[in-house]
Amino acid sequence: RIVDSTDSTVSSFTFESKKYQNLLDRFQVCELTDPLFISTSEIVLQAYDSKEKTKVVLKLMKDSDKFYAELEGRSNLDPTFILPVHGALVDSDFSVSYLGDIPVSKVSGLATEMKEFVRGLIDRTMEAGVEKSGSFMSEETFPYLLCLQGYDRSLADTLARTSIPSLNLARRVVRDAVVGLILLHTENKIHGNLTPHNIVRVGSQWK
Repeated sequence: RIVDSTDSTVSSFTFESKKYQNLLDRFQVCELTDPLFISTSEIVLQAYDSKEKTKVVLKLMKDSDKFYAELEGRSNLDPTFILPVHGALVDSDFSVSYLGDIPVSKVSGLATEMKEFVRGLIDRTMEAGVEKSGSFMSEETFPYLLCLQGYDRSLADTLARTSIPSLNLARRVVRDAVVGLILLHTENKIHGNLTPHNIVRVGSQWK
């Protein structure tokens, strides 16, 4: 079962423009927007959930260990301070070995659809001169998909747009980030990669 913001940074395109690709008859990914992150094992994309009528972040994942580690890391946490998982999908040909509190759905044909999507994505990024991708990725299989809460912008985006960050901004970010870390540590979990790219704003809240 799938548990199925105000700034324009993530939703800076209009889905009504039809310049998007529809994934799984639910998620709309704009063809004009670069991935947030891309590697041979993971692709992170901005998207729009047409079922829930909200922006989301999709993580296409190749490795089961990383997929289930992310589910474990985000389980039983306060979504006020930690970006929550809205859904977790696994291709029906792959086994599910997670028994936590986040529902996992098996979807027939997910890996095939993701492979076709990645092929098109790599073609577009190569045509645009994006060096961080390559043709070797076109045959990679991504049978795992995480749907995370969408956000307005990352702290890295905010800092890039601001010549001198304000003291109020620094206070808000540190306050919310510290609370989030305390919640993680209370559950005996660690973040391990706290960077401006991984601190994001949802409305007035930093997560």
